[in-house]
Amino acid sequence: MRTTALRTLENLETEEHGDQQRRQSSLATTAFLCWKVVFAHYLGDLKPDDEDPGEAEARALGYESKYEYLDALFNAEIADISGRFKDTCRRLFAQAGLDFDRSPRRALCKVFARLVNELPEQWSRWIESNSPVLRNSRVFTQIGKAAFQQLAVPDRLLLDLIQREESKICLWAFRRYTRPTMKVGRWQYDVAEELQRFYHRLKKGERPKLELMAPPQHGKTEQITDFIAWVAGKDPWMKTIFASYSDELGVRVNIALQRIMSSERYLEIFGHRLGKSGSRWLRNSNTLEYPNHSGSFHNTTVEGQVTGKGLDLGVVDDPIKGRAEANSKIVRDKVWHWFTDDFHTRFSDTAGLIMIMTRWHLDDPVGRLMERFPDATILRYPAIAEEDEKNRRKGEALFPEHKSLAFLMQQKRAMTQASWESEYQQRPVVGGGGVIPIEKLRILPFLDKNQIKRTVRYVDKAAGEEGSDGAYTACVLMHMMQDKSFVIGHIARGRWGVLEREKKIKMLVDADRKLFRNYEVVIEQEPGSGGKESAQATIRNLAGARAFADKVTGSKELRAEPFVAQCQNDNVRLVAGDWVHTFYDECEAWPASKYKDQVDACAGAFNWLTSKPNYDFSYSGFRS
Repeated sequence: MRTTALRTLENLETEEHGDQQRRQSSLATTAFLCWKVVFAHYLGDLKPDDEDPGEAEARALGYESKYEYLDALFNAEIADISGRFKDTCRRLFAQAGLDFDRSPRRALCKVFARLVNELPEQWSRWIESNSPVLRNSRVFTQIGKAAFQQLAVPDRLLLDLIQREESKICLWAFRRYTRPTMKVGRWQYDVAEELQRFYHRLKKGERPKLELMAPPQHGKTEQITDFIAWVAGKDPWMKTIFASYSDELGVRVNIALQRIMSSERYLEIFGHRLGKSGSRWLRNSNTLEYPNHSGSFHNTTVEGQVTGKGLDLGVVDDPIKGRAEANSKIVRDKVWHWFTDDFHTRFSDTAGLIMIMTRWHLDDPVGRLMERFPDATILRYPAIAEEDEKNRRKGEALFPEHKSLAFLMQQKRAMTQASWESEYQQRPVVGGGGVIPIEKLRILPFLDKNQIKRTVRYVDKAAGEEGSDGAYTACVLMHMMQDKSFVIGHIARGRWGVLEREKKIKMLVDADRKLFRNYEVVIEQEPGSGGKESAQATIRNLAGARAFADKVTGSKELRAEPFVAQCQNDNVRLVAGDWVHTFYDECEAWPASKYKDQVDACAGAFNWLTSKPNYDFSYSGFRS
């Protein structure tokens, strides 16, 4: 009996001690928030339309911006921060006629409590919305005492305290605290601030929509993952659904969330974390339930099942895989119908949407969303600045700490203009909008044959005859030079009947063989048995020449990208001839041009000269 009574007493004392610690922690959080708002309002010129007091507080402490203050905080410059804090206290209490260093502590506490009570209603509500202590509670009356107790905390403990408290109210601080070794850049801070504004609008019930466009490998998904974790810590009743074209990406985000939300640091910030696997709260590769709360995270794929699931925050990350899919209207329509008919119908009355993707096409989901929701927040971050911006000048890299300007320029040289503009600059190129810069296709007055390394005559056959409106047959002669440049020596193009076409091809090949060494003929082989038989017939007609068939796959635009990239990077020359102007006309309008045969044949010749040949050895005559 006595043992049971002692155990009961021990449990009660433990619970009381725990409640006391929670009250002290709650009061410490409230005191921290009060210091922040008091400094911002009375000394930092806090404006009514500011969304949080962070920038104004940083000004009051003598920093140029909130970014610089947080940078100092997470670089452990606590001695400097403490010194600035005390100097700011001296200015604050001097306004009330008190000496911060000599006046009685009771008088200072009383004045501080009065300053808190005289704050505008907007900022009193801000403190209450972020504090576990209500203004009308008995505990709140101790705010002055609690505020000055923080001044006695040793710097080492104070640093961790401030970092934790900032992480509760500031997404950027949360990212710095939970990812202490991550690369830090100003653009990441800007995105974090935009996401925090999105969160404020979400809390107000404004149904916010945000579209984030940034280059690959710049941490877009990582930032959104941290945002989801931060929101779950602040509002664990919220339901989030994350969708992507790839199930693998969704699982990676799920695993990253598990790592963050089960960590000790997450527990220190928010006081709760994910339950262990096997508990009554789901925790698997598709669903995370937040213990003791109604919120959850669910990851799925575009066109995946979301029936029966509601959401308060919807995140769509790369709904389209790449350029090939984006160029297909069928794919774009299918993705959009899934978004509008399935995903968007899961939204609660005040839910918010975040969409992240590469702008492959003007009519992609982001383009359609901008058209239908003109009030959506559009965040477009080009890899290289196209004009002077707030935090970088024209020509500077977006995230130089991670992807240098030299690296980006190397990427640009390897890509077509259209791919670079879409993938890195987030500016999809309109077809025929100067994709092939004809001013860079300069004409050579003569060709030095001694500098030729390899030569190919590439034939793209068509069935069009003279007088018809069908496609052209194009026969492109291309040289790879010793300096790795490329020269188009000649293009024959026409609508010829079958017999005339075969005679024309043989005449060209016979002439080429007399002029060039290391010479090959390549016949484009269309899919199907008919294409194979046609290529075989042409190769038989070229007996004695090194003739091959090239089995092509994919769209003409995709096949042409490597060649187009060389044109854009001033690495293709033309030999003067009467064929040049017709070629210029097609290039200027490509890929919106009615006919694409010359560019297609040039792409085939270039790919043959630079890539491992895709020989069709099923016919022995293809080898000579």
